[in-house]
Amino acid sequence: MTSSDSEAERGDPDEPNDFEGDQDSCDVLWAFQSIYDVTTDSTLSFEEKIDRLLTIGVDAIGLPYGFLSRIAVDDTKAEEGVQEIYRSHGDHELLQPGESAPLSEAYCRKTIQSDGLLAIRDAVEEGWEGDPAYETFDLGSYIGGRVDVNDELYGTFCFAATEPKERTFTDAERTLVQILSKWASYELEQERAKRNLETQRDELENAQEQLRQVIDLVPDLIFAKNRDGQYLLANEATANAYGRTPEEVEGSTEADLIPDRSQSEEFREDDIAVIESGEPKFIPEEELTTADGETRILETTKIPFEVAGSGEDAVLGYARDITDLKEYERELENQRDDLEVLSQVVRHDIRNDLQLVLAYTEMLKSSVDEEGERYVEQVLEAARDAVDITTTAREVADIMLQSEVTKQPKQLRHELEEAINSVRESNHHGLITVDGPLPNVAVLADDMLESVFRNLLKNAIIHNDKEIPEVTVGATKTEDTVVVTVADNGPGIPDDRKESIFEEGEMGLESDGTGIGLYLVDKLVDRYGGTVTVEDNDPVGAVFVVELPIAK
Repeated sequence: MTSSDSEAERGDPDEPNDFEGDQDSCDVLWAFQSIYDVTTDSTLSFEEKIDRLLTIGVDAIGLPYGFLSRIAVDDTKAEEGVQEIYRSHGDHELLQPGESAPLSEAYCRKTIQSDGLLAIRDAVEEGWEGDPAYETFDLGSYIGGRVDVNDELYGTFCFAATEPKERTFTDAERTLVQILSKWASYELEQERAKRNLETQRDELENAQEQLRQVIDLVPDLIFAKNRDGQYLLANEATANAYGRTPEEVEGSTEADLIPDRSQSEEFREDDIAVIESGEPKFIPEEELTTADGETRILETTKIPFEVAGSGEDAVLGYARDITDLKEYERELENQRDDLEVLSQVVRHDIRNDLQLVLAYTEMLKSSVDEEGERYVEQVLEAARDAVDITTTAREVADIMLQSEVTKQPKQLRHELEEAINSVRESNHHGLITVDGPLPNVAVLADDMLESVFRNLLKNAIIHNDKEIPEVTVGATKTEDTVVVTVADNGPGIPDDRKESIFEEGEMGLESDGTGIGLYLVDKLVDRYGGTVTVEDNDPVGAVFVVELPIAK
């Protein structure tokens, strides 16, 4: 007879298998009552309950060893895996908590293959002699049931002895083992669920603690208030403004914290408006008197929300202290005013004086000889350059003074022609030609677009080393942009200066220009959403390339 079809598994109809008439059945009935007492005792831990139930089972069934095992296996039919003892009763050295063995060497490999019990009254008689389980554990009798947790195998609940059992297992004993196995499954499921809940609670608490740390690290005010104005949340910055701790602020109302009643009423009105409308509200500036009496300026955003769990209407606020920013803006405004005054001086006083110099010098031309006329021309050219410098300086100042830029469609051909005519009039020794027709296209820019091309043309002439500076202007239209080129026959620009040449003052005072012209070009083109670069001309010189988006 083999272990798979042992008599003990089927039960012996010739043996007594009822609950009446013998001491064993009385012991089992007593065990049922004891099991109930243990399992309903809320003061016992899961491990303590297992230990007591193992003791009850050992006493009731009459086998000295009891154990709850854990089994790790991928395929129960293959009988490959590991059996580990979780809790145990008795002194069998291989059935102590923490002991493990290959599943192939354990009776439990058969127990887990069905939903019923494996019961062995006499291992030798029932064909287990020579089986790895018998040889390893030397158990003459065994009864065990499968333990599942959430429909997955956990292990077994078993009782055993080294000697054979004197008679077959009764129905009462089988029922007892089945109940203990089912109870272990239930308790393990509850224990796992409890631990999962504890893990989730710990993770939630950790997440809440981390979130609290984050909002407390934010230097801006973060707060939440309910419809009654009571603070539900206040970070460190909010609490510091009131000279309190977050714990002291939370649960208080604005009126409890702000000495200025009018401020608390204004804040309250905004809160109610946000809650009632269900719409966020942005407050660009509002004043808050802090605990030390200092008035701070806040930029605040308030958002409606519902409190999780209760569904209570509330408002979430985020306020940034912009006091220092506003002070800085005032300083910038003062500097802008000073610059405006300087611009007026350059634009009017100095320019007017230069115009007088030009006028009187022109009058001198008829009063000097040929040698003197040469010097007069030099004075006139220097005065014209100075007028150009004041024009460029005025335009740079205008850029610096503008806080906002209003762009509108500008006709490229008109702006280019204006710039070409202006430079031709002031630079008679230069030759400016246009390569092909200029496209009739509009670009998004402002009134300073003409100065972009005027400064590029002037730069091409002023910094030219040829006796007759030659400048060629061209323009081509692509699908979304227009490309304007200004090419000259000058000395060209070294590769290591092709990017830095657009920096402010790059040309230096020792050159024939100030360097602010190209700086102005770069700033304006960037303002228009375009690009300006410089390339080598063929055979000599440089080509400035301006690409601007076409106005839609």
